[in-house]
Amino acid sequence: MIRKLFAFIIAVSLSTVAFAVAPFEMTRGDVKLVLYPDSGSFSLYKLSDIGKNRYDPLFEDRDASATSWFSVSVNGRVFKLAPRMGKPVAFAETKDGAKFIFTLNDDFQVEQEFSFTTQARSGSSPMVLIETRIENTSGKSGASTSSRRNRLELSPPHRPRSVDTTM
Repeated sequence: MIRKLFAFIIAVSLSTVAFAVAPFEMTRGDVKLVLYPDSGSFSLYKLSDIGKNRYDPLFEDRDASATSWFSVSVNGRVFKLAPRMGKPVAFAETKDGAKFIFTLNDDFQVEQEFSFTTQARSGSSPMVLIETRIENTSGKSGASTSSRRNRLELSPPHRPRSVDTTM
């Protein structure tokens, strides 16, 4: 019996690894963004001055970037954008990048789209544009959909600077 249970646990572990979605990488200029579809997290890198095609993380990137995530506040409750039991993160490529779709409960879903952009103020440095949209899926009247844009702009000494603007 113990051998069968042990074999079952190994089989489940191996099948989980076999069906894991590979990270999605986007690069522009000296910036690389890596999205992790299984967890809904991301990592941001800058091309290193040392070595060819070597990127240095701009913030923690260990464990598939488990330390970088967003949260949304809905009706006074804070929800971490992450997979939930029975509600995995949906992932799709878009024209300009890629997006995650989080279904955190039956009342709303969150769509988070990642792309690169440049602004005249920043010169030629690419920026990561993260647009987060919250959609009411409850069917309750009077509820609305909101959108928020967050830009991560590289600024010396190679650290991200968050610029927050509401649409």
